[in-house]
Amino acid sequence: MTTDNSERGHEHAHGPDCDPAPDHDPGSEHDHEHGHHHAFHDMGGEPRPGFIIQEHDPSEFDKDVDVLVNLLASKEVALVRPDERRRGIEELPREVYFSVPYYQRWLYGVAAILVEKNCLTTDEIAATMDRLRGGES
Repeated sequence: MTTDNSERGHEHAHGPDCDPAPDHDPGSEHDHEHGHHHAFHDMGGEPRPGFIIQEHDPSEFDKDVDVLVNLLASKEVALVRPDERRRGIEELPREVYFSVPYYQRWLYGVAAILVEKNCLTTDEIAATMDRLRGGES
């Protein structure tokens, strides 16, 4: 990801001056019988096998994502509000949502919001991922 945002006209004391998030219709399925929307991740009342909850210490990745997300939501940075992060997570494709760990959903959701707001591009994210996979810093 580039740190110089001047080529996109983003200049702000606390970081890039990103576009506000557009109004969104959250990814949900309409329940015509009961007249309400039901998002695929909302499993309340659905016949499902029980969840197996295993207590564990958070990984370094989990801690890093938690810090990043809280920093982006801080009043000093104010790039991704908690409601936007939630929406980003809820709008993940079903196959992604159910196949990745909790904090990876957070990261994907925040990335989607930052792309939506023109703070980052998918090319910048891909280039950074390639660099990280190659061990470059």
